[in-house]
Amino acid sequence: MRNRGSRRVVAALSGAFLIAACTSAGGSDSGSDESGGGQAREPGLVNIGDGSPDPVSGGTLNVSLYSFPQSLDPAQTYGTIATSGIPMAAIYGVLMRYDPESGEYEPKLAKSLSHNTDFTKWTLELRDGVEFSDGTPLDAEAVVSNLKRIANAGKTTIAPIITKMIKDYETPDAHTVVFDLSQAWSRFPYLLASNGGMVPSPDAVAEHDDEFGRHPVGAGPFTLSDYTSNEAIVLARNPDYWDGRAHLSKVRFTQISGGDSTAERFHSGGVQMGVTLDPEIISSMVDDGTPGYLVYNHAGGWVPNQNEDHPTSDPAVRRAIAYAMDVDQLNERAVNGKAAFHRTLFPENSRWDTGKAGVGHNPDKARELVTQAKKETDWDGSLKLLAVQTQQAAWREAITLKGQLNAVGFDVQLEGLQNINQLIRHSFVKQDYDLAYWVVTAWDSAPWIALYSNMGSTSKRNPYGYASDRFDNLLGELRSAGDEQERRDVLAGMQQVWKNDQPVILNKSSENFVFWNEQVHGVVPSSLGVVLLDDAFLSR
Repeated sequence: MRNRGSRRVVAALSGAFLIAACTSAGGSDSGSDESGGGQAREPGLVNIGDGSPDPVSGGTLNVSLYSFPQSLDPAQTYGTIATSGIPMAAIYGVLMRYDPESGEYEPKLAKSLSHNTDFTKWTLELRDGVEFSDGTPLDAEAVVSNLKRIANAGKTTIAPIITKMIKDYETPDAHTVVFDLSQAWSRFPYLLASNGGMVPSPDAVAEHDDEFGRHPVGAGPFTLSDYTSNEAIVLARNPDYWDGRAHLSKVRFTQISGGDSTAERFHSGGVQMGVTLDPEIISSMVDDGTPGYLVYNHAGGWVPNQNEDHPTSDPAVRRAIAYAMDVDQLNERAVNGKAAFHRTLFPENSRWDTGKAGVGHNPDKARELVTQAKKETDWDGSLKLLAVQTQQAAWREAITLKGQLNAVGFDVQLEGLQNINQLIRHSFVKQDYDLAYWVVTAWDSAPWIALYSNMGSTSKRNPYGYASDRFDNLLGELRSAGDEQERRDVLAGMQQVWKNDQPVILNKSSENFVFWNEQVHGVVPSSLGVVLLDDAFLSR
């Protein structure tokens, strides 16, 4: 198979977060557009009543996390809804908060954040008197130290972005940081609403060194009381929190394995708050009136290997795969029609939907492209698929896809793996695949970071070899776009490139739901599905 502009990138991605993008058809190709039968709920707060009782002080909020964090260090663990974002935000606070309703960022621990006319210089001002729970000040040096430490560790999605984008730091006084960027970036506040804004005490970092993630000290509304591996994290309210003591006395985080078990524990009163990514459970909870915060990670799909000597290095072969996919059938057989598949760069319920339709199921066109590719090369139609066999929905989808692809002339070898670590090793270290089922990450709060990190030709986190000068140029325009409409216009152009290139084939938005019972009030959403518990309380 000819290599059509692919490049070889071998990336060991233990714990990595990859981009979610999606598929469309190429050139003048056509097919009937498909909805995929997925859900189309609007993201944001759901089932929240108009009024709220007066805050009550005291009580313990019991929370079931989706996964139990092995480290609460913002340089080691990316703080999302599915990882350690909620307890980390409670311990460290955030410099900036993302408002999912407006799509804008507002100061939290920070006093203000301003920029120059071309978004190349940003000035952060800190509030007077904010201290870490060990009594040391949250000052400009602590902010700079945190960002440099994250960049040096290289463990989170934002690490290479910090290195790429922040050219210089200036600290004219203890309460001011001036960021001199290498390129214009209109959404720079994102860094300070995620791990970059979860600032640890430099003294505590120096004291605990590599063990800091188990002894975190921040300036948030809560402090660590107990940390028992794979069992519980207990936080107590910080009596010296700058914005006044939290209402809750304690927050206790545990993990309950399995979505069904989590829901059962919640309904029995064992926990008052939890996190689930199970689409059927989310659907049931939302329909039953359970309050919560619904957020979409426009992520997950079939990732083609676009490096040398793979049939999927040919965009025509990738388009053939896209045309062969009967999305409604994949959805029904995998998760009883509950998944939110979409054929566009971002789906209809995303802030970044461009209104452009995607490719649909067209097996005749798929067969034509496969036949043509075989004639032009010595390729025999073989295609190696990887999926984790123990992830039942993904495995059912893989079996269904194998049948669809074989029907149009592919010869699919499906290999089942036992866990995500095997998938990482086979796919992104050994590059031993043509098409792999991979859960990837793209949030509405950070479209450029998601797209650049994993699709930019210069990004070290682009593991599957996609490279396009036109796409790179549009990424630059997206990074510097000054308002929502301008970003949406650029994304529309990016989708045109996507129609031909198909760098990720079929996209699936993963519903993420932080839910709580009617006794819980004052929960505030932020970036990456994380919720803030500063003002949370339990009514009696």
